Amino acid sequence: MGKEKGLTSSLRNYGSISGDNDEGQRSLLPELDAMSHVADQTGEKYDPSNPELQKAIDRALRQVEIKGLLDYEDLPPPWQISEFILHGYRFTKSHWATAGSAFCLHNETVNIWTHAIAAVIILLAFPLYISPLPTWYGPGGYSDVAMAATYFLCFGGCMVCSIMWHSAKCSSSPTAIVTFVAVDVLSISLACSSFNFASVYCAFYQETAWLRFYLTVAGAWCVIGMVLPFTSIFERPDKAVFNINCDWLPVSRTWVRTLYFCSMLATGTLIPMVHSTLLNGWEASVELYSHCVPVLAPPFVGAMIYATHFPESLFPRRFDYIGSSHNLWHVFSAWGGVNGCIHIRYMLEIAWARLQKSAA
Repeated sequence: MGKEKGLTSSLRNYGSISGDNDEGQRSLLPELDAMSHVADQTGEKYDPSNPELQKAIDRALRQVEIKGLLDYEDLPPPWQISEFILHGYRFTKSHWATAGSAFCLHNETVNIWTHAIAAVIILLAFPLYISPLPTWYGPGGYSDVAMAATYFLCFGGCMVCSIMWHSAKCSSSPTAIVTFVAVDVLSISLACSSFNFASVYCAFYQETAWLRFYLTVAGAWCVIGMVLPFTSIFERPDKAVFNINCDWLPVSRTWVRTLYFCSMLATGTLIPMVHSTLLNGWEASVELYSHCVPVLAPPFVGAMIYATHFPESLFPRRFDYIGSSHNLWHVFSAWGGVNGCIHIRYMLEIAWARLQKSAA
């Protein structure tokens, strides 16, 4: 019992994912941090037969048979991610039970269904978005439609990846958990890239060479972001699907992840915005990029709320099922993505008008 308490204590006080170099740091991706500690303290590759972890898993499964939904302290340590959400946890043994639990009431229901609704809206709306085709096409023709389709597919894919993680979060299989949390981090790259593609396309609609350059950069960051969550650059070597020698990295993995997403934002939005301002002037840049605010502001505000863990940190148990900071982040993220469907069209119309004006 004392050994289990020691293991639980060390896991609850987790830092970031990299081990010694990251000790004491807290990541912006708490799910990834917690899952990094599924491995035992020896640092060896996770073994599903690990007796201490398996005992904790079996104990939680027995509690499910008694209680149905678990309290935070009933979960095995690696599954104790949201310390302010105290009740309503699923813990399932089979893949069928995990998938079916998405349709039940628990503390992840809002997280799953806010993004499920957004995914349905954004994927089903695309055929309506570009119809009637002859009147929708701008001067770019099929490339305009392809750009819009890229946004819809990337953001819709982000919502689907998030649904997969929050549905599978209850699985008692550590291997499944580690895989799906990487999929969730992957979805952040898709979300960021989806709007980078659209804003760059509209800002450099007339500058073909620069447009190709920025789209190539944004595409490269997107592909990199779909691979890194599965590697030891983002994840601890004992947890990563693909191990890469990271001894040359001068910073911890927490900083690697932070720098990656900041670089994606800089090269996909900030630098192109400055460049566009130099080419077209301040007023033209404000006219175009003001449409980014309704798309980017909601998820940013939601992320700030999530970082504070308000209101569940001040009012324990009152927001376990609905209204927690994570719920709010999901609502705001879905809101921003759906806003993108509207404002990308406005940005395209601005780009079309500029092209027609320059040709006159």
